[in-house]
Amino acid sequence: MLTRTFNTFSNSNLKEIEKLVWDFFQQGVKNKKSSFHYPAIASISKKSLNLRTVILRKVLREDRMLFFYTDYRSNKVQEIKTNNLVLLHVYDKKNNIQIQAKGKAKIIHKAKLNQIIWNSMSEHSKLAYMFDKSPGKKITNENDIGYLNQEEGFKNFTIIKMKVNKITFLKLNCQGNKKALFEYSNKTFNYFWLVP
Repeated sequence: MLTRTFNTFSNSNLKEIEKLVWDFFQQGVKNKKSSFHYPAIASISKKSLNLRTVILRKVLREDRMLFFYTDYRSNKVQEIKTNNLVLLHVYDKKNNIQIQAKGKAKIIHKAKLNQIIWNSMSEHSKLAYMFDKSPGKKITNENDIGYLNQEEGFKNFTIIKMKVNKITFLKLNCQGNKKALFEYSNKTFNYFWLVP
């Protein structure tokens, strides 16, 4: 567990806070009790904004990359194809912090990486990609679902890679909220306090 949380969020060291946010992302990959394991991600369709919970699968901190999996037939894939700007949101009740990460998403489908991950997945995990109908499709009853074989299921397995370019941090505290912004570009990293 991260033990320095309270002191870090109580001080004015923005670099330390930014480091801790990434520590939480990394912890969220393996710790199913962490709020960072289950972030919500928003994407935009032509008609609306859509929000759903995903499971954080991998973090490449130095590259500012976050990874999660989805079904290629899902609405989020089509939305990302149209507009790759996404927003990830986490509320960590234990530490009273809210994180919003903004960035651009890339779809990884039928690549060598997909096959490596698919081969390492449990049979139970693979079932999520083996439904014979697309996610969100209307059905007449709950038993109106069949399963594809593993080869066909693999064709649906998709990785979404998100390159983070901005993080907004909010610490809720009865003694005064704190809000900060971290901005990344290829060559620079800027950070600012914001009015909460």
